[in-house]
Amino acid sequence: MNMHIQQMQPQDLAFCFDHARREGWNPGLHDMDTFYMTDPAGWFKAVDGEYRMIGCISAVAYDQTFGFVGFYIVTPEHRGGRVGIELGHRALDYLGSRCVGQDGVFAKVANYETWGFEFAYRNLRYEWVDGALPEGGGIAVSPCTPVMRPALLDFDAGLFPCRRDAFVQRWLALPESVVRVAHDGATLIGYGVRRRCVSGYKIGPLFARDHAAATALLRELLQGVAPHTPVYLDVPEINPAAVAMVESLGMNACFGTARMYKNGKPTLDVDRIYGVTSFELG
Repeated sequence: MNMHIQQMQPQDLAFCFDHARREGWNPGLHDMDTFYMTDPAGWFKAVDGEYRMIGCISAVAYDQTFGFVGFYIVTPEHRGGRVGIELGHRALDYLGSRCVGQDGVFAKVANYETWGFEFAYRNLRYEWVDGALPEGGGIAVSPCTPVMRPALLDFDAGLFPCRRDAFVQRWLALPESVVRVAHDGATLIGYGVRRRCVSGYKIGPLFARDHAAATALLRELLQGVAPHTPVYLDVPEINPAAVAMVESLGMNACFGTARMYKNGKPTLDVDRIYGVTSFELG
């Protein structure tokens, strides 16, 4: 088959969104521009001989040390051939010697290991619909104001493999989103974001100093959701406090991914990660 790998352009993002929706990944309605602007050079497409898109992949370089692979999609009729292989090679060539993360489906772990990725832990997606709200626990929670931004960015930097200030600033400004911060006096001790998706909402990230701060944030982010509207939270399974928190509310795991890394594994304080930001950009 006559096939080429090219750098994507902004008008190609609709293909990524639409096929992520078809795969059942439930993308955020306003994610794509923020994802793309994090590293416009790290988006690649496969096109056939008539220059129709038949696959895509993102390889976002946050800085010189860390990148993340996502949106790895090949149209069903072109799977099992060279399209996915060539997209994967282009993404990894672009990211080079950086530490590279990805969230892959469980069934593909062995495949990703052949590319040099090592399994780190599982992320489990939990669903909440018309469920109980956690207790507030006396933790102060409020909307995020501009004066809080520097402390929020510093808090985020301690829970991601590198600083991602530009991405977080755009993430906090997503349309149809709710941002809440938890604080102990003048000290910021956590933050969370709820954003609109194809189906319901996703919460991510949900970063907190401890279980009490996480549950207070989750309570605020669940409030105001219309009846019968699902809310999803992607929880690192290796944080037992996070798993206990969602299961205490009757939330059920409905999907999952394997967090994997290539070129080393970053050291993260997973005990403060109650919900990952996204499966597409880490």
